[in-house]
Amino acid sequence: MPQNVRITEFTDTSIKYEWNAADDALEYLAYLDSASVPIRVYDTGFLFEGLEQMTSHVAQFSVFDGYNEGAKSAQILQKTRITKPVLFIYYYGATYLNGEGTAGDNIVNCRIYKHGNPSPFATGTMTGSVLKIYLAGNANIVPNELYDVCVLDKSGTTTIEGMKTTFKVEIPQISLNPVTTTQKVVSGVTAANIQVRISQNGTAKTIIWSDAETGAYSWNVSPIVVGDVIKVETKVGNEYSSSTDFKVVT
Repeated sequence: MPQNVRITEFTDTSIKYEWNAADDALEYLAYLDSASVPIRVYDTGFLFEGLEQMTSHVAQFSVFDGYNEGAKSAQILQKTRITKPVLFIYYYGATYLNGEGTAGDNIVNCRIYKHGNPSPFATGTMTGSVLKIYLAGNANIVPNELYDVCVLDKSGTTTIEGMKTTFKVEIPQISLNPVTTTQKVVSGVTAANIQVRISQNGTAKTIIWSDAETGAYSWNVSPIVVGDVIKVETKVGNEYSSSTDFKVVT
């Protein structure tokens, strides 16, 4: 029989098996999910693919020397991972990272990692298919950096990490239209449904919300004279991460 049969990788749709080469092997026979008819394999590895997420599969392997089939290896059981979650855009300073993932009785948590790092730095919740991770004030969150998130499949003391989704911590951009003494309107576009702080000559005047769909914002300013400087800043949580200004000339 093949020696040292092992699983070297598995995803939400596949399981990869490898084993040590046998000197007398013309080919190997793979018995998948207790099938009576094996699949012929001509290498020391096999990729079992086309599987569904969170499904358990059993495999056995044997050696065929051209005349006889040897004994089958011990059964090796593996469950596939959960499919990667869908994440909503995350702006630096936001209280939560939100998204959607697979729902199930064994699914109650998710994890976040620095991109490529195997150790998570925070754990979130899965309520049905709703994913939520609290990130406000977390020192690991840095603008423009990449992070990985997965959903956890926990059964008893066994936890299987799902497939990971990579996202970038975004900084919302903001534009400011020319402000005049005749129109007296401060307007522009930023990210949808975030706050905009408006200042005049260095003094904060108001904080308004951008449109939930278009990101447009608008506020009437009065009084205003030539030479005034209008500044607009994005506000997400406690972070003012981008700004622009305009000096009134007409």
